[in-house]
Amino acid sequence: MTVEPTSDDAELARRIADTETLMRAAGLVPEAFWPVEDDHEQEQR
Repeated sequence: MTVEPTSDDAELARRIADTETLMRAAGLVPEAFWPVEDDHEQEQR
């Protein structure tokens, strides 16, 4: 059974992303939990 995402799901995902961005900007989350994409891509090479 496949569940299609609803507009409510999209709104919730956007709000979560906004909250994560604000927490990161405020320094509330250690950088270890927020790997920089460029660094992550370099590690894979």
